[in-house]
Amino acid sequence: MILSVKTIKLFLSILMTCCLLFSCASTEVEQEVVVEEIPVVVVPEVPVENPETEVVVQPEEIIPEPVISKEDQEYSRSVTDLGIEVSKETFNTDKSEILEIIEKLSGIMKHKDYAAWLNYLTPESKTFWSNQQNLAIVSQRLPIKNYRLKNLQDYFEKVFIPSRIGRVVDEIRYVSTTKVKAVQYTEEQDIIYYYFEKIDGRWYLHLDTTT
Repeated sequence: MILSVKTIKLFLSILMTCCLLFSCASTEVEQEVVVEEIPVVVVPEVPVENPETEVVVQPEEIIPEPVISKEDQEYSRSVTDLGIEVSKETFNTDKSEILEIIEKLSGIMKHKDYAAWLNYLTPESKTFWSNQQNLAIVSQRLPIKNYRLKNLQDYFEKVFIPSRIGRVVDEIRYVSTTKVKAVQYTEEQDIIYYYFEKIDGRWYLHLDTTT
């Protein structure tokens, strides 16, 4: 069968139209395809404990207590009851001067040197123990029965010397910046042997004026 040219052209036209339609349909399908992303889950690495590994515990640092020298301990004991500040330099000077006086008093007591002893007394002490009434009161407490102190020299020989000669004095205690007790230190209780008072820059022996 022989086709006419007109028929061939018609066939080709129909064929091209079909191809064109098929191409458009294919493109639309492709545009509608959506690819979903699959999230990637990252699993953290878990460290594996080694049972053979020993835990080392560092010992606590031990801080040693500060060491306080004997000089500082004595200084602390000497000014504790004062309530005001006394420098270490002043303390050392006062202690040195007072112990030097006590050393001289030891020689004075040994030789019963009343005149020299008077040079170390405060004026108040001389006045108080020259009073006959005060001497009479103290006489009642003497170990010597029925003996009455006659004067200050009697007090020096019968009361002052027996209660102090041969005693050891090694520390001082401030009562104020001008009044000091000279003591023998013991851990239980200080033993007081002397009172001193500073007058015009000099330390004098102050006798007990209580009866």
